[in-house]
Amino acid sequence: MSAARQLVNHDYEVPYFLQVNKSKSQRKAPSRVIPAIMLFVVMMILFSMLVLVVYRYALIAETKYSIFTLKKEIKELSMKKGELHFQIETSVALDNIEKISTEQLGMSYPNQGQMIYIEAAKGYNLAVARVLESEPAKGHESDFLEKVGALAARFKR
Repeated sequence: MSAARQLVNHDYEVPYFLQVNKSKSQRKAPSRVIPAIMLFVVMMILFSMLVLVVYRYALIAETKYSIFTLKKEIKELSMKKGELHFQIETSVALDNIEKISTEQLGMSYPNQGQMIYIEAAKGYNLAVARVLESEPAKGHESDFLEKVGALAARFKR
């Protein structure tokens, strides 16, 4: 070799665009495993997102249904409440009370001897008077008179 060739170093890198294409057998085949794994991961992420969206819509539908049933129940209960108020108003009427007490309970109006009059004056002084002093108090009437007398004594103090 000539001296000039020895001085020049030919071991330099050739730019890509100047490189000579190698034959098909010498080229390295690109790996198809990594893109397949990436595709699988992306598909799994998309599938899980789809499942999550469907699940959320199912929860929303279930909640709306429970709200609907609760509103329906509230409406029914408010109607029942109105009916009960009406029944209370009609059952509290004095004519109705008198009818029930005389017919069903067998009660009657008190006789003159069964009445006790209580007079309330200023300062909450109570005086108890029996209408018929000649009749002695019997049974629970005497207990009642004693309790009323004790109550009147408390207010006199």
